[in-house]
Amino acid sequence: MKWLLFGAIFLLLTWIVEIELLANFDQKIVLQFEQIRSESVTDAFLFISDVGSIKGLLFITALLTVYLIYKKRFTDVLFLMFVFWGSRGSNYLLKNWIERDRPEINPIIHSAGFSFPSGHTMNSTAVLGFICFLLLIHFKSKAFRKAIIGVTVLLVALIGVSRIYLGVHYVTDIIGGFVAGIIWMLIFVSLYKHWDIGKS
Repeated sequence: MKWLLFGAIFLLLTWIVEIELLANFDQKIVLQFEQIRSESVTDAFLFISDVGSIKGLLFITALLTVYLIYKKRFTDVLFLMFVFWGSRGSNYLLKNWIERDRPEINPIIHSAGFSFPSGHTMNSTAVLGFICFLLLIHFKSKAFRKAIIGVTVLLVALIGVSRIYLGVHYVTDIIGGFVAGIIWMLIFVSLYKHWDIGKS
């Protein structure tokens, strides 16, 4: 199973973080982002970061939920809710298990809680990734499928970069968030497919 492979990668990242193997690398990247800050870029990344916050993802999830209810896809709604709230809950548990402090290098905004894995990145990867999966089921146009995959990957990547730019996460936090989010998404994609086969 793919999620087991990503699970092994996440455990490796956790070990790397705990022994501070890439601490100097993480610090240098945060400092480099600090040097390229400008008012316009900061405004753009603040907006992108908000998309990956609970209010941004909740708005996107709510819009899709309305559409799915209209289409009477109630099981899709149930799976989406599990992905949305489950990702947030598991991220909270992971952060409090690993207990990595956030960067202290002139952050633009204040974020509470621990740093690894990035909540914005993990949640957006899981939720937007699963939404992408649902859209690919409902729409068969090759052009649309390529577009939605591209938009999802780009948006999730930008959300991750925004958290480093804003000074609230290290690179390894973002990578950890990507990996943890992919694991959560793959688990529910697998469960969804098994449910769909069973229903058929």
